[in-house]
Amino acid sequence: MSGDLKITSKGALGALVEGVDLSQVTPQQMGELAQAFADHEVLFFEHQSLAPEAHLAFAERWGEINVNRFFAHVDGHPAIAQVIKEPEQQGNIGGYWHTDHSYDAAPAMCSILSAKELPPFGGDTHFASMAAAYRAMSQGLQNILKGLRA
Repeated sequence: MSGDLKITSKGALGALVEGVDLSQVTPQQMGELAQAFADHEVLFFEHQSLAPEAHLAFAERWGEINVNRFFAHVDGHPAIAQVIKEPEQQGNIGGYWHTDHSYDAAPAMCSILSAKELPPFGGDTHFASMAAAYRAMSQGLQNILKGLRA
C-alpha cells in the first residue's frame, strides 16, 4: 500500500476508501483501488466532488465506458447518465433488485455513481454479493446451480 489510502472493510460487502482525490488518482493508487474492488466488490468514497470531465477520466481508467441508453445524460457528456428520482416517486429506480446493464451481451464491470443531491432520509442504494451468496450455499445446491444458465 502507498500509505495514503485507507481501505476499511464494511463487512460482507464493500469498503470505505479514504485518502484519495478521485480527480488525481496516481497509477499506484489505481492499482490499490483495483485490488480493493476485487477484494470487496463495492467501494465507497466520501467527500468527492467530481466535475463531469474528472468523473469520465476516472471511469475510463477502469475500462471502456458502457453508455446507459435508458436515462437522460448530463448536458455535453453523453457517457454520464443522470439517474433522477423525484420525492413523489415511491419505488426504487429499476423497480426491483437488478444488475446494471444486465440487458447487454457483456454487462458493464461496474457503475461509478456520484450522488449530487440526497434526501435527509432514505434514498439509499443497496448492494448484494451474489458471490458471497453462492459461497454460503451448501455444496449440493452449488452443484445444482453450476449447470444452470440464465
